[in-house]
Amino acid sequence: MAKILISFLGTGSVDNDKSKKEKREYRTVKYEIDKQIYEESFVTKVLDTHYNVDKILYIGTLRSMWEEVYRTYIGEDGEFADNYLELHDVVPQFNKDSKVLENEDKILKHFEHQKKLIPILIQYGLNKEELDFNIQQVLKIEELINDGDEVYLDITHSFRSLPLLLMNVLNYLKDVSKKNFEIKGISYGMLDIMRENNYIAPIVQLDVISELHENIKAANTFTEKADGFALAKLLETKNKDLSKLIKNFSTALSLNYSHEIKKQYERILKFDFSELDSIERLIAEKAFQDFKNSFDTSKKNSLFQLDLAKWYFSKKMFGVSYLTLTESIITYAAEKIDFDKSSNEEIRNQAKRELSRIDKELYKLFKSVNKIRNNVAHMLDKRHDTYLNDFNNLENQLSKATRLMK
Repeated sequence: MAKILISFLGTGSVDNDKSKKEKREYRTVKYEIDKQIYEESFVTKVLDTHYNVDKILYIGTLRSMWEEVYRTYIGEDGEFADNYLELHDVVPQFNKDSKVLENEDKILKHFEHQKKLIPILIQYGLNKEELDFNIQQVLKIEELINDGDEVYLDITHSFRSLPLLLMNVLNYLKDVSKKNFEIKGISYGMLDIMRENNYIAPIVQLDVISELHENIKAANTFTEKADGFALAKLLETKNKDLSKLIKNFSTALSLNYSHEIKKQYERILKFDFSELDSIERLIAEKAFQDFKNSFDTSKKNSLFQLDLAKWYFSKKMFGVSYLTLTESIITYAAEKIDFDKSSNEEIRNQAKRELSRIDKELYKLFKSVNKIRNNVAHMLDKRHDTYLNDFNNLENQLSKATRLMK
């Protein structure tokens, strides 16, 4: 496991008084983090010391202050003095039109002798072509992060568009490439308020951004895929009762146990969301709004199952929708025979035998959807040539069942 700091590098300002040559640098600043004061020119240096990081990934343009990074971390004298002088001369000559691929070696070669600092060079991002290139460059981070690593992100310097880009790349790495790393901190050195804060720049922790993304992703998975396990895990340390309710509700949904779905959902409706923190409350309430709009637990079981079939259809879970639609029709007929025993197996078998007597039109619909239901449930190969028709007809069959079962 390694601690990796990802930071952005700007161009700084020019100081003509400190040497015969122009010298670009960030001014020395007092930074405060976790009630500790550090005095450095680079906020990255503060975070490096504070978190004791193993690797620093510096993202910047060709014109960013690579000579000052070199001077600060490696030095401007001694064995590698020529490297510093060359960077000092060449880097300020680059501009927005300089191409990374044509010039990157002029910077990268000076950092090859060490492993801690890794420059990632990008364009200014002034058009789609440059933005696409930057995405490909930043995606190189995937090769530099391993499972179990802890990632710290600093967004103090450089173009404001870059943190947006990087956050989306990190989300991609976690959610799509399945890199198993943890974003431990997102920080911003607030140089803007130094005059109001005794000339100390507080390093603000913006971890809430990462938390918000995780909550949004989990809530979306819950509402779109009936999978609340990620949301339950996020809530586990903050509210075990709600976490357990969501986990049980998701389990019932994944098994399609309609009675248990109804039971667990009713428990969730009684839960007091005001106990949650603001972000968790907002996310949880929004997530359950979809279910509130779809289910009415006061309905009899056949209509609740029909609503469930329509909800599965809306989530593109078409096979489960067919299974549930078929069962809702059987439940409807069973309720006509003996309402209180409609879940009894004997009554349900009787309902299937007598459905044509109870409602001939509903019986025709049942015969049609039951063929598809059997094909889904038993993984048969009888309808492979009509699967598109089965898909296209499902919405109409749900509408027809709604009309007949009222």
